[in-house]
Amino acid sequence: STVIEGQLLWEPTPERKRASEVVRYMRWLEREKGLVFSDYESLWQWSIRELEAFWESIWQFYGMKASAPYRRVLDARRMPGAKWFEGARLNFAEHILRHRSDEHPALIAFSELRPKTEINWAELERTVGAVAAGLKAPA
Repeated sequence: STVIEGQLLWEPTPERKRASEVVRYMRWLEREKGLVFSDYESLWQWSIRELEAFWESIWQFYGMKASAPYRRVLDARRMPGAKWFEGARLNFAEHILRHRSDEHPALIAFSELRPKTEINWAELERTVGAVAAGLKAPA
């Protein structure tokens, strides 16, 4: 069949929409910030208008932990050259690995060249540790 530009090819079920991360985020915004958005479009418009508030809420929603706090979310609205969360120091690997679970794989990779691949949390942690050790090793 022919696909016409602008034609909707797929839409998630109402159940899948309600269980989505963006809906969870919108509920959090309402509960924690008193911000109510009727749909994705209104959330998107707010994220553009209130750029700094949006990104700060993302930081808070995902529970980012920093060993040194940021001084401001954004120094200036310019690209290239914008500086985000200046002063913050965090360990990205720590944030990724804090969600480890034996119930679900850490990564699922799909490729047209290879079969579906799953990496469990223990394997991911070993790999991250090896990369960290390599980066810390003297040159």
